[in-house]
Amino acid sequence: MIDCKDLKNNTILGTIIVLVTATSIISFIASAASGQKPPWDNSPPINEGPTDDGEPPEDDDGFINDRARELATRPSRVLEGNTGARLEEQLGTQLRIHNDRVYPEDYYTTGDWVDSSGTTYDAVSPSSDYFNIARVEESIQEHFNKFGVDYIVIDTTPLTATQAEQVRDAAGNYQWGLNESGRQHPDLMWVP
Repeated sequence: MIDCKDLKNNTILGTIIVLVTATSIISFIASAASGQKPPWDNSPPINEGPTDDGEPPEDDDGFINDRARELATRPSRVLEGNTGARLEEQLGTQLRIHNDRVYPEDYYTTGDWVDSSGTTYDAVSPSSDYFNIARVEESIQEHFNKFGVDYIVIDTTPLTATQAEQVRDAAGNYQWGLNESGRQHPDLMWVP
């Protein structure tokens, strides 16, 4: 036999669980809509702090301008978007996100951007705040082995002078362009 008191306690407990769950969902939706991280996300920001490198001040989300935001292949790719905006300025041409990059397997055959002549560019954009030369070297190796990319663009703008030198040394370990076996590797381009 069911005791009414137990039923009442279970109903109250169930109502509390539903209310807490609904509040959490509403909080998550509100934080996502406002562009803020949810309260339980304590991961470090992608890129924060003032810049002392002569770059224009960044928006709150880390992008140096609206064009950088447009050139990020995903909203979380702040450094990549900033590299794209700097590269456009350096080349004096407009880039667009490489639309053929649809499937995960396309990672090794397409770049991040393409210009009006069909030249493809793929970014290596290390962060000064979370700099790890081993990870940068790994990224350079992955990009070096890509097919169908014309230029690997390494952006040292956000790095300290020592970090930038380490990256240049690491990139110097590769034979960019056509190698002795005839396989075409991407060429290397630096920003700035």
